Amino acid sequence: MLDWEPSGRWQRLDILGSNDVVIDTRALDSFGDGVYLTFLLRGHAKIRFSNLANGLNAVLSGIFID
Repeated sequence: MLDWEPSGRWQRLDILGSNDVVIDTRALDSFGDGVYLTFLLRGHAKIRFSNLANGLNAVLSGIFID
């Protein structure tokens, strides 16, 4: 993730498994230099992004699946 406009974004990324049960949660702030998050997932999963501050939108720069 990369915040091109370092304006104080603070966001949360949730990984949800079956029945929308939260498997993992990560909160990010100050990611103007970019941040990689790594997860080991198997089966079906959902990714949910939530804005936590300043009324700004949550951002995602890319997803790499191997």
